[in-house]
Amino acid sequence: MALTLGTNCGFVSPAPVADPEATGLNLSGTAIALKVVAPYGATAVTEIGWWCDNATDERDFEVGLYTHDPGADEPEALIGKSAATAKGTTAGWKKVSGLSIPVVAGTTYWLAVQLDGSAEVAQIDYTPTVGQRQAKITSQTTLIDPWGTSASLTENLNGIYCLFTMTGGAAKHSYGSIAADELRGD
Repeated sequence: MALTLGTNCGFVSPAPVADPEATGLNLSGTAIALKVVAPYGATAVTEIGWWCDNATDERDFEVGLYTHDPGADEPEALIGKSAATAKGTTAGWKKVSGLSIPVVAGTTYWLAVQLDGSAEVAQIDYTPTVGQRQAKITSQTTLIDPWGTSASLTENLNGIYCLFTMTGGAAKHSYGSIAADELRGD
């Protein structure tokens, strides 16, 4: 399985359970954010998770959601984040539930994860994807506000997902382009 928006990264329903089987990228001591668009009917992010590609020593992580800076095409202001959460020592999906971070359908956001550094390198899965944006800042011990200037901006999908609440019934799209009539509710 590869990383696919709406399935195992970005805004999803339900949460992914399988290994994305993508390439590992060093996350230790780093914050990485994935550019996403809130789907039709989305009102709040309730869970954010990420794929830890390898077993490592214990350390803490944070997940959060940033606004979009259209001029720099990177994260800007932190809307909400989790408390520091223990990662455990195994590979697999790591998540924080019980969040209530407001979103507006059709709006661009950045899903972010930060992992404390240690002797062992922990990895997050990624897939090079033309037109998809990843921002990265190094030497991080928390998700900062504002994001600041990224150390790198690349075209990648990352193994970061979020679950969300909806209004007006089921979503017409779990992710992707949203037609104007869908935003109006036609």
